[in-house]
Amino acid sequence: MTSRLIATVVEKLSDERSFTSVARETGLSVSTVIRIFDHMKYPALKSCPTVLSIDELKGNTGGEKFNVILCNPQTKRVLDILPERKESCLIQYFPKVVTTKLRF
Repeated sequence: MTSRLIATVVEKLSDERSFTSVARETGLSVSTVIRIFDHMKYPALKSCPTVLSIDELKGNTGGEKFNVILCNPQTKRVLDILPERKESCLIQYFPKVVTTKLRF
């Protein structure tokens, strides 16, 4: 698989498309698109934006059925994807200063 093909898949996934539609458009299997998605890395969240969108998405990372996606809805950018949706995971992820202001 070329790096150009991987970049195309990542670009298409950033447009909020399903794994199935991206697989169909690129001629790859759905499982290959999911593997590319699973290997994507995001830089650690250094500061919390003014508005933070938190949602769950169906995945299968580390045995968990659902992952958590953190987005900045103002810039429409994915900030990070967490491996599980448990409150303890979210509290551990955010710096202590931020978690005292958040209510789950």
